[in-house]
Amino acid sequence: MEVDLKETHWYWAALLNAARVRAFSGKREIARDYPVEVLGSARRNLIDHDKLPKWVQKRSLSQFTPRTIFDSDGKPRFGLLCGVMLESG
Repeated sequence: MEVDLKETHWYWAALLNAARVRAFSGKREIARDYPVEVLGSARRNLIDHDKLPKWVQKRSLSQFTPRTIFDSDGKPRFGLLCGVMLESG
């Protein structure tokens, strides 16, 4: 089956999420697949200390959320919201 992606904007978010998961797979820890949330490297733990157990961490969490926004003519425009926060584990 052939699909014209220009005409089927409702597929865009799912395709971008799948591509984002593939891009980070094996390189970063993926916390969720929708919205895609990716943990920063454990080597860049912001509170690393000899007396703390290894499971105590503070790393960045990047969240990627696709959005389709319609302009005044009703044409879909695709966007990607990117947020970064610090997560404690």
